[in-house]
Amino acid sequence: MKVYLDMQLWTYIKDDEITRDFFLSQRSERDCKYYLSVAHLEELFYNEKKAPKEKMGTVQELKDLMRSYAEPDVISPKYEDRGLTLDSFINAETRVRTCDTREPVKDISKFGFECCKKNGIDPANLFHGIKESEKDAYKKVWEIEIVKILSDKLLDKRITCYDKLKNNYLDLEYVISTLFGILSTAGFKREKTEKKYVSSQYDIQHAICSTYCDMFITSDQRFADKYKAVAYKMQIPIDIKVYDYKNKVFKSEEKVF
Repeated sequence: MKVYLDMQLWTYIKDDEITRDFFLSQRSERDCKYYLSVAHLEELFYNEKKAPKEKMGTVQELKDLMRSYAEPDVISPKYEDRGLTLDSFINAETRVRTCDTREPVKDISKFGFECCKKNGIDPANLFHGIKESEKDAYKKVWEIEIVKILSDKLLDKRITCYDKLKNNYLDLEYVISTLFGILSTAGFKREKTEKKYVSSQYDIQHAICSTYCDMFITSDQRFADKYKAVAYKMQIPIDIKVYDYKNKVFKSEEKVF
């Protein structure tokens, strides 16, 4: 089973022995293979750049742990064949280091956050009596009128089925990013602060790369709910789970499919 852990999970594994043992046992008992992606490498690169000298050892420790737990090759876009593929860690890291995306992403995200504040739908009005936390909310959100309008306008009859997009990275990235944007604009699990909104844009990149895998694990319930909605809409065959760090267990959730 191919498993994708979001960045926070790797930090928990490094810092907490119980969590580390838990995921190590998952690897052996369930034949889990953990995969890194270029999105992980971008975050590692950013952490290296911002870390003071006295903290560089901690960043390197995290990087070494991720490499020792995960498969040697990294999930990367392959624009020639237009899909996600595996590349060597060294090659992927070299590419990431030649282009620092952090500042452009932050600038674009700040603009997106301001647009949501100005033009976004009030989350309280989104479901008209249906609770956002309701079990099937990630399915029902796509039937709401404003979401349908935004989808028609922003996707403009594009194919959204994952099976038809999985070999075309540029379209896959566009559709997934757009669907997450629609959910935020409509108020579904929208981030409440600019900092969270900026962070969520990197979460989206993790989601895109994780489609290569069978399972995606995060500790962020709100992001998991949004990803479930996108996976449901696109029919992405991935199991999305939330790790409860406090209680050291997976939260019990139904599969999207």
